[in-house]
Amino acid sequence: ISLRVNEIGVPTLVLAGAEDAIVPPSVARQLAASIGHAHLHAWRRVGHAPMIERPAEFGLLVRNFVAGLDAGIAASG
Repeated sequence: ISLRVNEIGVPTLVLAGAEDAIVPPSVARQLAASIGHAHLHAWRRVGHAPMIERPAEFGLLVRNFVAGLDAGIAASG
């Protein structure tokens, strides 16, 4: 997968928890840097499951990301 990640050509939200022991934040930063249209969001005091640890913030972040995509489509369309 990592060999082809630079082929992703759509806006991508990459999430990272500063205390993630499974996927270190450095890996998330590398992933975001490898994807042309990536947005990286890193949380302090969050581990591997921000959707469980901070559900309200997670939901708002995802909704805002998708809304931005919808706005871009509407503007171009």
